Amino acid sequence: MSSAASAIKAAEAALDKGDYSLCIRIIDPLLLTYSSATSTGAQLRLLKVTACMGKGDEHNAIDICKELINNKEATIRQHVKQLLSILEA
Repeated sequence: MSSAASAIKAAEAALDKGDYSLCIRIIDPLLLTYSSATSTGAQLRLLKVTACMGKGDEHNAIDICKELINNKEATIRQHVKQLLSILEA
């Protein structure tokens, strides 16, 4: 398993426990390595959006969603549009 895959699992586990700050601390260093244009980079950013929402940091979550809105993967774009509709409501 790659370091990114194990970090994603750890970040998901932190989210499951409601430890949003830990999730963000796990993800942030990887964001420098994985562009939002990559599948892994998009997945990491979606996890961070969820953690930001959990912390009540809607502004940061919206900024990340806007970064992903033109992602090449249709499923990512659709997910981001749904999240933005919630965040901007």
